[in-house]
This record gives sequence, structure tokens and C-alpha cells, in this order.
Amino acid sequence: MLVALAAVCGPLVQDCMAMPQDAPGAAQRVEIKAAPSSGQQRQDELTVRSVFGREELDKYGDTSVSEVLKRLPGVTVDENTSKGLQIRMRGLGNGYTQILLNGEATPAGFAVDAIAPDMIERIEVLRVAGADMSAQAIAGTINIVLRKKAGKPGGEFKLSLGLQAGLWSPNLSWNTAGEFGAISYGISAGAEANRQNKSTAIDEYLTKRLADSDADALLLARHLQRENQGRRDALNLAPRLNWKLSEQDSLSWQSYASVALHGQDRQEQESTLLGLSTDFPQNQNTWAAHATIWRNTLTWDRRLADSARLSVSAGWNYFQRDSRYRFWGRDAGSVLREQRFVVADADEREVKFSGKYLAPYMDSHVLSMGWDSSRGLRHETRDERDIRMDSGTGGDSHRYQAAVRKLAAYVQDEWTLRPDFSAYLGLRWERIASQSSEPGVFHVDNTVDMFSPIVQTVWKLTDKQQLRLALNRSFKSPALVKLVPRLFRIDNNNSQLNPDQQGNPDLRPEKAWGLDAAYEQYLPDGGVLSASLYARKIADLNRELLLRRGDAWLQTPVNDGGALVMGLELEAKLGLQTLDLRWPAIQLRAHLGRNWSRVQRVAGPDNRLPEQIAVSASLGADYQLSRALSVGGDFGFQQAGVLRESDTLRSDSSPTRNLDLYAVWRCNDKGQWRLSLANLLRQTRMEQDVYQDQQERRWQLSTTPSGLRWGLVWEQRY
Repeated sequence: MLVALAAVCGPLVQDCMAMPQDAPGAAQRVEIKAAPSSGQQRQDELTVRSVFGREELDKYGDTSVSEVLKRLPGVTVDENTSKGLQIRMRGLGNGYTQILLNGEATPAGFAVDAIAPDMIERIEVLRVAGADMSAQAIAGTINIVLRKKAGKPGGEFKLSLGLQAGLWSPNLSWNTAGEFGAISYGISAGAEANRQNKSTAIDEYLTKRLADSDADALLLARHLQRENQGRRDALNLAPRLNWKLSEQDSLSWQSYASVALHGQDRQEQESTLLGLSTDFPQNQNTWAAHATIWRNTLTWDRRLADSARLSVSAGWNYFQRDSRYRFWGRDAGSVLREQRFVVADADEREVKFSGKYLAPYMDSHVLSMGWDSSRGLRHETRDERDIRMDSGTGGDSHRYQAAVRKLAAYVQDEWTLRPDFSAYLGLRWERIASQSSEPGVFHVDNTVDMFSPIVQTVWKLTDKQQLRLALNRSFKSPALVKLVPRLFRIDNNNSQLNPDQQGNPDLRPEKAWGLDAAYEQYLPDGGVLSASLYARKIADLNRELLLRRGDAWLQTPVNDGGALVMGLELEAKLGLQTLDLRWPAIQLRAHLGRNWSRVQRVAGPDNRLPEQIAVSASLGADYQLSRALSVGGDFGFQQAGVLRESDTLRSDSSPTRNLDLYAVWRCNDKGQWRLSLANLLRQTRMEQDVYQDQQERRWQLSTTPSGLRWGLVWEQRY
């Protein structure tokens, strides 16, 4: 199949220039820098961390960060019909996996796909975070690091075009760098216009137990066809500046700015086969939002005596979003019955101040200590107006204010006890104080204090074999919206499977103790074989409680017992020639993850944490066919299986399989074409949600087909 893809790519490059040949007798200057490989970096790390640089990020010509993440070992990405984009480690998302940008938390409402992949220097995947990062990472941490280094003069230009379901999505990116005197600079810029269509069919049924009988009667059967059209237009800019003040002092400035327009149009057409229809069997809604992000960090570095170093950073962040929502509800005869208009705006301003002191005060110790502090203020407004054709106009208006103060201090020591045994010892104290209020309605204060000890050890059995063991304390703080006791109504068809939402101001954070163990075998070609086990014991688990309030169903979060999470991960990265030199120079990579969990207050079987991925696997290959042509592919598999959320609620989803291929044709030393085919299997996703008590059973089956995505990228360096 890889060879077939190469054949497809061939006609696209007929006009490319031939590879330049060196002139006979021409003098050449060759400069070799011994940069450590990613495998060597991983082997030398005391913490459980994997780093993925530009080579992995560029491979498939992805235009969104989520597409990049789904191919990283140990990371799964899922976008289902109800929860939106979920990025998971150890099969857990929804706040268990911490997403950072340059080591810092992102504001509420921020999406990782707001970042263009070409602006990223590397992605760090940490199974156990160090003390210098927030401990809000029960499953793990993904740190997205923007390009910081301002290199030598030169740059890169990329123009890409994607096609899915007849919709074109062009993207443009530009990176340049230069220097003058003691100042070096770099600029990354991008523009994108992404379009996406999604079609979902939902079948809903309701049965009730007949009086004095074991038989069930079918009372309801509906079919709903939902069409979604999504779009995103964005401009991104990430300038960076380094200024070498002296041999000991340097100053750097890193900024990121993004302006994006989001939109979604959704239409629903309901057919009632048996029973009553919903209030609005024909309905339509549109949503449009304008979002602005601006992040800045100014850092002063000073080199001290005896290789010590002091780093102090100050920063300010700004986030602003204006959104408009409109809903039209019609009856079965297409008569308009209700309109709803919602104007929701938010702005958030944050200042931060942090520092770190590193001192290798002994040959066997590298001690560092530091602090992080920030204060953010967020304002939100929501104006809602309902126009009911039979009862007039209603609505309400809300003004929210939220303040978040964070303060953390940490100390860590990298200790080499023996040449074959090293340890990382860390302790972090973290306080997050949040305040949310609406004048005359509610006032919520919530403070989280957390001490997080961290111990990580590495025992080198040989030069290429080692064992790792880690123990740490982590937590999951509830999202601010979960603490606000305001009712969020759904537009249509309130039921046990589609309830209203309301926050809980008494919600406490989840806290967990974690244990990780791993065996790693490093190969001569820079590859690695590893097997790891992990366990997390969670207390004060946040669970969704389903209630009946009046004529409507309501879901609210509560602290209810604990949970135990365990798992196994296998990873391999190697070249075939490592096994036998007669085989082709194909680079292979594979990952297998198996995750288990048990919720204390839910009767088994299948009493797992909500939406946990039970099994994930991936297999990829890269092959350099010639100096000019390379091809590759990646296959991914995910299975969530049956999940029992409570005594009355359970869900199930079909396994997902995804196959992506790419080919790169290098026209000359500075230009190349990249062709990618994503989602070749075009699998249909099926999800089932069931509510069942002693009297009735309601279930929904959602079916969402998917389509093939083409991508063609021209990359030009200068």
C-alpha cells in the first residue's frame, strides 16, 4: 500500500527540479554537530518523559494539533457526538490529562487546535510530571512548547490544501529567523480556513414494564437526522526575540497571538414512528464566535558561578471571546414555535511571575528550586431572549465574574547515588484559590491546597537496559463551570440521556496517589523497547448525579467515593535492519495500551471511569525509498467497550480503526511535496446510551459515518 501511495504521488512532482549534483572538484565545507537523538535524550532523563520534535510533527503534514497528538504513543484523541474533542493519556481525558502551553495552564474555553502545528517546537509527554510543573495531572501531562530558539538566518514556507467530503481547507504557514549583533529573532505565522461536515443519525426508543407482568411495552420510537457544518478561520503569529546582554545575562521575549472565527450550523429533522414527538421535531441552530488570544512571556537568565543559573519570568495573557447563538424550534408541520437568542461574551486577563534557581552544588546533585504565581480575572456575560409564538417573550441576563489566584513553590534534586542508580526527588506545594459570583445570585469561594511529593528512580542494568520506578501525588481540580450553581438548559428533548446541567459549589478536587514502573531496552539504531505498569488510587471522585427536578431531568457533579485505575503500556521503535541487515531500511513504531478502572460506589461489572479507553494500539512504518522519496503509514485502534456509569446508566461504543498514509517527494535541497491520505478505512462510529430502572428503559443509538481526507503540502525552505 505504501508503494501504491508513492505511485500516486509521482505525477504531482513531474515539474520538480532534479536533485542538484555537486560540481566536480568543488570544495565543500561539512559541519557536523553531535546532537543527541530523541532516544538518547529519553534514556538520559531522570523523569518519565518522551519528547517529539519537528520530525514527528511534520511527517503527515497535519494542519491541527489534535491530528498530531493522535499518532503519539500513549495518547488517544477522540471526538464523539456529545463531548467534543477529548485528548487522553492512560485512556483518560476530561481533566485527568493536563494540557499545558509552554508549561502553563491555558484559559477556560481554549482549544489546542487554536495552535498551528508549524508554530510548535516540540511536544512533551510526561507520564509523571516533575515538581516544576502543576500536579493537576492524574493521568499525565502533555506540554506543547512553541518555537523559542531564534536561529540562523533562513526560513520555511508551507502551503497546504485539504479536501474532505467536498470541502476544501487551505492553510498557509511561514517561519523565518535572523540575527543582528547580539539580538536574534524568529517569527512564525499562519493562516487557515478549515471546513468540516458531520452527519449523525440518532434512533431513540422507550419501553415500560406492564403492570403485574414481566413484559415490556414499546411506547416510543423516534429517528433523528442531524447535520453539522463546522468552520474555523484563523490567523496566528508567534514572534520571539533573544538578546544576549553579556556573557552572563540574556533576555528573551516569547509571544503568541491568535484571532479566530468559529462557526457551526446544525439542522435536526425528527421522524416519530411511535409515541409523542419532542417539542421541536424540526429545529435548527447556528453558533458563531470570535476569539482573540494573546500570550507574552519575558524571561531574564543569569549564569552564576559554579554553573549555577537563575531564571526569572514575568508574563501577561489575554483571552477574549464573543459568541452568538440562535435557535429555531418548529413543530411537525414546520410551523415556527420558538426562537432563542443568546449573546455570550467572555474576557480573561492574567499576570504571572515565576522564577527558578538551579545549583549543581555537588558532583552527584543538581538542586533546583522555584516558584510560580499568577492572578487571573475573568468576566462573562450571557443575555438570553426567548420568543414563544404562543406565550410571548421571555429571557434573562447574567453577569459573572471569576478570579483565580495560583501560588506554587517547589524544590527538586537530581541525585546520582551510583553510576548505575539515580533518583529524582521533588516536593511541590500548590494553592489554587478561585472565586466566582453573580451579583445577587451566588458567590462561590473555592481553595485547593496540595502537597505533591515526587520520587522517580532509574536503575541502569547495562548501558542499554534500565528500570524506572516512580511514586507521586497528583490531583484534578474541578473546572470553574462545574462550581457555578447556574442551570444550563438544553434546547430540545430533555430526558435521562439528555439532561440539563448545573454546577455544584461544594465540589472538592479529586486527589490521587500514583505508582509507575517501567523496563526500557535501547537499541543501537536509536530505537527503544519498553514495558510499563501504572496504578492510581483516587479519592473524592467527581461523579455526575442524575436527578428529577419538576418535569425535567438534571445532572450535577458530586464527590462520591473513590476509584482505582491500573494499566499496562508496551512501546517499540526500531529499524528492521536492527533485526537483520538483509531487510529493507524500514523504521517501525508500535504501541499497545490496556487500561482498567473500578469505581467504588458503582456496582459492577463494567463500573469504569466515564469514557475511559480500555484498549488502544498503533502501528506505524516509515521507509526511505530513495534520496528523493519516502513513504509511511500509521494504523490506530481504540476500544472503549461497555461502561456502567451508575446503577441506571450505561453506554457502549464501537471500536474505532484509523489508517493514514503519507509520501514525501524531495524535489531539491530546499523544496518538497508532501501528500497525505487520512482515514482511509472511513469507518462508521456507533454509540449507544441506555437508561434503565425498574419501570422503564430508554436507549439511544447514534451512527456517525466518516470520510476520507486528502492533504497536499508544498514546503519551501530558504
